Amino acid sequence: MTSISDSSAVREKRVLSQHQAALTLIQGRVGSPELENYSWLDLACGRGQIIAHLEDNLTEGARGKILFYAYDVDQRYGRETRRIASGLGFKSFGLGIGELSNFNQLVDPKLKFDFISLTNTVHELIPRSIAQVMLDSVARLKPTGTLFVYDMERIEPPELGAIPWNRDEIRVILFTLLDALSSARYRPEVSRWQHSRISGWNLQLDRNYIKLDDNGLAAATAKAIEVTSSKIMELMRTRLSACTKALMALTEFDAETADEEADKVRLLHEFWALTRALGGAE
Repeated sequence: MTSISDSSAVREKRVLSQHQAALTLIQGRVGSPELENYSWLDLACGRGQIIAHLEDNLTEGARGKILFYAYDVDQRYGRETRRIASGLGFKSFGLGIGELSNFNQLVDPKLKFDFISLTNTVHELIPRSIAQVMLDSVARLKPTGTLFVYDMERIEPPELGAIPWNRDEIRVILFTLLDALSSARYRPEVSRWQHSRISGWNLQLDRNYIKLDDNGLAAATAKAIEVTSSKIMELMRTRLSACTKALMALTEFDAETADEEADKVRLLHEFWALTRALGGAE
């Protein structure tokens, strides 16, 4: 299994900031008068939240350039995404159903994409799958394609089994991956965004700055996954140590305020998730 949390897709009436960020990037690309086709793969598409308000964001002409491919583990979500997409006038629509870690095997190998989005999902991934999913995504980009990833630094309320990552940890993971791909000079920005209650992070990975061609990328993948996964395990051990100390302090002095009680619940979720992930990896 790739997903370890009990997360579920939630449809919002408003456009979430992470979806707005992705759509703003797409808006700039499809606006080119010389562009005829723009291929977009939305990984972990959920209930089609990212395209639910697309009529307000892109004109009919712009939507008509998009070859949209949605992928999710849940068939019900896939059907809902198909229903939404059917009314948007995309040039084409494709749907894949399966584990996220298997998308590279299940999506037609001939397909390459201008844009791949992965939003609100990294915290659900088994840690040893993170590098693989990112590398598989890069492998599916066209030479000038972009991978857009966005997630939250904390999940509220906590989700059983989820491991949210903060901006600094993601930066370490990403740079370790790029070093293993002989792209140490490429240092994409990993940004932090403050939401009303919690923070999120995002990154954009551009294929043209990774100097390996497709054959070179394929040859480097196994070692890159190994090195990056080892770094992820190291980060989790550090977090587990800090989490244990914080829980011991709360046990000794007890939680006195609502915020301290909320921290205790969050730390207990994190302790269980990290212990489980490390136990399954070692």
